[in-house]
Amino acid sequence: RGLRKYINAASHLFDHATSTAELLSLEPSWDSRGDDSNPVIVARWRLQGVLHLPWHPKLPTWTGRTTYHFDDQGLIY
Repeated sequence: RGLRKYINAASHLFDHATSTAELLSLEPSWDSRGDDSNPVIVARWRLQGVLHLPWHPKLPTWTGRTTYHFDDQGLIY
């Protein structure tokens, strides 16, 4: 329970020597409504990893994106 336990568990899940996280792009954009009043930032990324288990299973490469939205004060939420 709690963020500290999650971070600790997640940090030991992957083999750091053979796993990668790559930021492909970080670009300003607009939300799905397409108007200029709702800017967003879109991050595109690629992940590939080997689990820290005795048989070292390799996970497939994942590519994806994360969209960051801004609140009324201009902070990401």
